[in-house]
Amino acid sequence: MDFTIYRSTSLVEKGSDAYHDIFFAARRNNARANITGYLHCEDGCFVQYIEGTTVAVDLVLEKISQDIRHKDLIILASGPIGTRRFGRWDMALVDQELDLFRNWNNKQDYVPFGQAPIETILAFFSHHDQTS
Repeated sequence: MDFTIYRSTSLVEKGSDAYHDIFFAARRNNARANITGYLHCEDGCFVQYIEGTTVAVDLVLEKISQDIRHKDLIILASGPIGTRRFGRWDMALVDQELDLFRNWNNKQDYVPFGQAPIETILAFFSHHDQTS
């Protein structure tokens, strides 16, 4: 079992049909490949965490890297994991204004979502997994 978390720059407007198509396509494709994970868009960037078999994660990441709806894809971390972190979600998307990272992480030393440390991003994702 492997995971990858990446950040990219969104080229679609949040809330647009293209934006929602990304989520629905990810959900459909991930269910077929037995991939689970979390997708979040904020401050003009996507951060996505995916987990599954090595082959499945690699294939999904290859497809994602060719998607023209975003650019500047950067792998933040990847590697083996013992168990799934988001096993009950084929692809989670929290898309409500109250659930923005900047509201959750309301510290004085705020760092924009796409620049936050991986541990902080995963804690934010896990928070939503526990409250959903």
